[in-house]
Parts: sequence; C-alpha cells; structure tokens
Amino acid sequence: MSSPAKYKKYEKEKSYEIYSIKKLSLYLFYTILGICEENVMMI
Repeated sequence: MSSPAKYKKYEKEKSYEIYSIKKLSLYLFYTILGICEENVMMI
C-alpha cells in the first residue's frame, strides 16, 4: 500500500506532464500557423 503523500506527488507530476504536452502542442500549432502566414504573404 502506497502512502498518500507519495500518491499526491505522483498526481502533481502527472498534471505537470499533461501541462507540458499541451504547451508543446500549442507551440507547434502556432509555429505551423506562422509558417503558413509567411507563405501566404509571399504569394
């Protein structure tokens, strides 16, 4: 049986992992959006 403190630490790490994944996907999305906008301006 694991202690509640250990579980809480795991829960915190998990939520941080999800946050970083969201941040990364958002960064990639805006990067792609920026590239597309640059290409549109060139045309």
